[in-house]
Amino acid sequence: MKPGRRGYLDWLRGIAVLIMIGSHTIDSWTIVADRGRPAYRYALMIGGLGAPVFLFLAGIALVLAAGARLRKGQSEDAAAAAARRRGWQIFGLAFLFRFQAWALSGGPFLDTLLKVDILT
Repeated sequence: MKPGRRGYLDWLRGIAVLIMIGSHTIDSWTIVADRGRPAYRYALMIGGLGAPVFLFLAGIALVLAAGARLRKGQSEDAAAAAARRRGWQIFGLAFLFRFQAWALSGGPFLDTLLKVDILT
């Protein structure tokens, strides 16, 4: 692990990813008769926490990276600019992903490009 890297954040990200994988697959693994059970409802509830936890941890990592830049002597403006650049990169990649989804599916362009959730 790189010096200064926080291992617990990587572990928590991994757990969030596993929760997201489980939430996307539990529906296909559960027979219809068991979908009324409390365990299934709890699994769905926990599955809904994966993405928010992952995004929360991404935000924490962004703040920690900005703090590290400040400690290395960068100005606040430079650290903020780096954070904004990273945000715009992610935003651009999201639209690139949507464009790819449209190109492969052939669906309506604006509906595919501006869809809020890929699973809907």
